Amino acid sequence: MAEPTSNARHADLWEWDGRRWQLLTDPYANPNRNHFVLLYDSGRKRVFAFGGFDRRHDATDSMLVLHGNRFHPWEGERPSARFNHALVQLSGGRAFLFGGCTQPGERYVPLGDVWLWEAEAWRRLDAEP
Repeated sequence: MAEPTSNARHADLWEWDGRRWQLLTDPYANPNRNHFVLLYDSGRKRVFAFGGFDRRHDATDSMLVLHGNRFHPWEGERPSARFNHALVQLSGGRAFLFGGCTQPGERYVPLGDVWLWEAEAWRRLDAEP
């Protein structure tokens, strides 16, 4: 195995059709981020990306939806900026999102909130602290 030659990040998205991989997105046209989650809404056949670190390595609350071969901003209420969060996909395009960390200034703060994605909307399930 070859050693990596840089810390370059990739912004491409691939799909496995059961036989081969196919590039879905233009890697140069999409936001470059890491430590995010992907959600596939099977009811609407849409792919969403939420949170993570942006190009500046700042935690983000942005949510993107895949249209064609590019991600576009999704508007609406959503969880706060975070990275290293967990997402559990449920049937019918629903999902639970839990925790992660936020980044006020130079320190990381763990989060313990729980959100439900349902019918293209986020809803917080736990009580505000």
